[in-house]
Amino acid sequence: MSNTIQVIEKDSNHYPTLLREISSSPKQLYIRGNVDLLSTSPLIAIVGTRNISDYGKQVLSHIVPPLVKAGVVIVSGLAFGVDGFAHKIALEQQGKCIAVFGCGIDQIYPQAHSALAKRILELGGALVSEYPVGTPSLPHQFPVRNRIISGLSKATIIIEAKEKSGSLITANFALEQNRDVFAVPGNIFHDNQKGTNNLIARGAVPVTSAEDLLDKLNLKKDEVTPTLFLHFDSKEEENIFTCLQEPRSLDDLVSATRINPSLASQTISLMELKGLVKTIGGRYTRVT
Repeated sequence: MSNTIQVIEKDSNHYPTLLREISSSPKQLYIRGNVDLLSTSPLIAIVGTRNISDYGKQVLSHIVPPLVKAGVVIVSGLAFGVDGFAHKIALEQQGKCIAVFGCGIDQIYPQAHSALAKRILELGGALVSEYPVGTPSLPHQFPVRNRIISGLSKATIIIEAKEKSGSLITANFALEQNRDVFAVPGNIFHDNQKGTNNLIARGAVPVTSAEDLLDKLNLKKDEVTPTLFLHFDSKEEENIFTCLQEPRSLDDLVSATRINPSLASQTISLMELKGLVKTIGGRYTRVT
């Protein structure tokens, strides 16, 4: 996992445009990973209960893949339950994610999601926090960070939520920020779905498919194509990508770049994981 941490001040050109619009935007952001992703893509937040049900998992498996295919970046909080499962499904589709922390960017919380955070970075995503390096995970910081999840995003989708939950805090922030709020209808007798049903009663838009969501946000899947965000973790990656203007074998790449064969092999394997290159007939080519 990349340990490079960038600090983006509010007056910087790299500061996310949508987040700057909200009244409570942070003075600075600490970011690991692809900074440009925060301002150059359609971002949609997906949040919900930590106690995700089989229904919630089924909904995410139904909704997230078409969003990823349409070039949407999934924003969430890396928490157990809906947050983590939304990230997982997006990453399985080779999609990009932004995880917003309620602690220092050097702390992975929960620790059990360290591998998930690593994969987010490998696929060109980003980890974000307003808290300085070293800030521990304290309960009161997580509801506050929810304004960043909604503030970064064009819309927020609530999958499952109790009548009183952190997910509804995120929904309320989104409404205050004049952002679209969507909620998945649920069983009226299920505690985890009372919050989403109440949101719909208050005016949130019910969502039953990704296609409806894309239409309502003017992000139709035939009009939006995934964008390849070029994020190189080393000079070797950049050199190899530059050489792949046409398909090449590993030996050709070693000869052209003069990179040590072992390092070249290791580097291009990482680039495949990140979705920058692919193998066709024994030759490597760019993913475009």
